[in-house]
Amino acid sequence: MRNLTLLILVFTCALNTYHGQTLTSDWFLQAGDGFSIESAFNPEEIIVPTEGIDQEWDFSNAVTEDSAIQEYVKPTEMTRADTFSRATMAIGLPGLLEIFYNNEGDTLDNLGLFIGLQGELFVIYDDNQGELLAVSPMSFGDVFDHSVGGTIALDGMIFPAAPVTQRFSFAGMGTVITPARRTTDCIYLKTEILDNDGNAATTIHSFYRDHMRNLIAQFVEQLDANTGLPDPSFNWQTDFSGNATENIASLDLRISNNLSSHINIHSSIQIDAKIQLINPNGQSICVKGLSINPGDNFIDFSDELTYEGQYILYVVDKNSGSFLIEKITFAQR
Repeated sequence: MRNLTLLILVFTCALNTYHGQTLTSDWFLQAGDGFSIESAFNPEEIIVPTEGIDQEWDFSNAVTEDSAIQEYVKPTEMTRADTFSRATMAIGLPGLLEIFYNNEGDTLDNLGLFIGLQGELFVIYDDNQGELLAVSPMSFGDVFDHSVGGTIALDGMIFPAAPVTQRFSFAGMGTVITPARRTTDCIYLKTEILDNDGNAATTIHSFYRDHMRNLIAQFVEQLDANTGLPDPSFNWQTDFSGNATENIASLDLRISNNLSSHINIHSSIQIDAKIQLINPNGQSICVKGLSINPGDNFIDFSDELTYEGQYILYVVDKNSGSFLIEKITFAQR
């Protein structure tokens, strides 16, 4: 559940710039942007960040539990793009979890999402009332409130979505320390999801450097929906991946399979890599490191495969941070 929460919450953050102390739309995410992240096993040990200028936020005590790659793509790569005609980019797993955005203008809007794990669930936000990832212009000390509202459609039944208020605060600037690195010139943006009494039901502390794709770290304070107990999460970026399209071009790999449980990764160079396999239900079923040698590299997934369908394979170069995302179809076992 923490991985799904991480996948969704990472899209409900915002961005500001450190240099010039003003957010502009030039920093908004674009189709093709991507980055790799680690999630913490011990988020309850993370200390709530202090607001202000020239701060140092030390999260180096985080211990890795899982990893993932986030890639923003063109809406047409998803199965429900027709429902969100204003979308300029999307993220998720086609047919399983699809989230659509519009990055035109002074805001980066979440237009809605589709979940196809059990039945068909749509969340469609009203015009100008979608969840925001970013607002511009903003400078240090600015606070911006935004109302969110829309409808929920579950297997043809339509319900009004409970209205909420988002509050953005440009809360700080300084240095962030994670298990991956020490990063200077970061900005700190706090996003609060307010309840009907104006109290923060969820608080998202996000840290960026130079561009929205560089999500250096993110700490989320929230309550478990079932138990009402604190259920925090913490994740950090393991590399400055830059534009995913450029990274794919720089990672000279060709991946193929013949519908069996084997794949072949053909490389022109030696690569110290990490691979992750996602099954048709959106579950991570395999994460392992391996050395990819020049030429053909055959990998057997017979122990991991449970049923036929389209799987997602991530291949990450540990040294450069370059990565490749490939859709692989396996025949029925």
